[in-house]
Amino acid sequence: ILPDIVEIGYMTPARWTAILDKYKALGLVSPNLDIKGFLYNDRPNHLPAWFWDVAIAIVLTLVAGSIALAYQTHMNRRLRQKEAELTEANQHKDMLLSIIGHDLKKPIYAIRNFGDKLATDPASIPAKELTRYGHMISFGIDTAMGVLDNLQQWSVLQSDNIDKENVPVDMQPIIDRNLDLFRLQAESENISMTARGFENIHVLGNEWRIDTVVRNLISNAYKNTPGDGQIELRVTTDGTHHEIIIEDSGTGMTDETFSIFKLPDGQALMDTNRTGSGFGLPLCKRLVELHGGELSLQNRSQGGLRVTLRLMKA
Repeated sequence: ILPDIVEIGYMTPARWTAILDKYKALGLVSPNLDIKGFLYNDRPNHLPAWFWDVAIAIVLTLVAGSIALAYQTHMNRRLRQKEAELTEANQHKDMLLSIIGHDLKKPIYAIRNFGDKLATDPASIPAKELTRYGHMISFGIDTAMGVLDNLQQWSVLQSDNIDKENVPVDMQPIIDRNLDLFRLQAESENISMTARGFENIHVLGNEWRIDTVVRNLISNAYKNTPGDGQIELRVTTDGTHHEIIIEDSGTGMTDETFSIFKLPDGQALMDTNRTGSGFGLPLCKRLVELHGGELSLQNRSQGGLRVTLRLMKA
């Protein structure tokens, strides 16, 4: 129907549908006749039939591409993170091996020198000197064993299988045992080493780890105390904790060492700008924290260092 033939008001689709239904009822037209295409459409749809199929396909392709791009970006980010972790782990390993080599070299050289002397000319060595040589060799072996024990402790701390079970630990034998490691060497330099108040002192923890902490702290005190100095160990107790205090009359601790001690253990080990070697203090700090305890350092006003090891009472 064209608008120039039929007036616009008479082109209502509902009107012509009703007329068609009447004609179908009278049998004047086929029952299957459809009014579609009969009326004039002033807004014809010129889009081909395949247009919407293609449009939907394009949209789905864009969505799938966006998902794939996001996934690839995520995987690349994870790969970069893993690569950075691997690089840091390799640097950590190299630094650790360097420190171990440095710390083992001195006691091994001392053992070799004393051994060479005993092997080449034992008759020329007085009996008193032989005893001293024996003590020095024993001390060198103990020092090397301490370095290896530190390495083993550090390796355990890097794993996910850390035994965190705490049991009552008697501090008296740990203190006595570790003082004995350094006593003869300290006496030869006229360094006094004393411990008091450790009878019936029990803490909650792992004996092996606490032994490692005490040995390292006494070793640090001995290394930094000059001849004719003093090293004293004592204990104080409050309602829930024992505090093991180790004081020496040595050189104290520099600001640099204090700042390194406050770093996370991995950063402390990786700090290549520091002087000296070893990783005893970072290791001790990590082990004490594993027990839920605290380790603090403070320079004494009269000189030397005070180390406080705070552990839960058993």
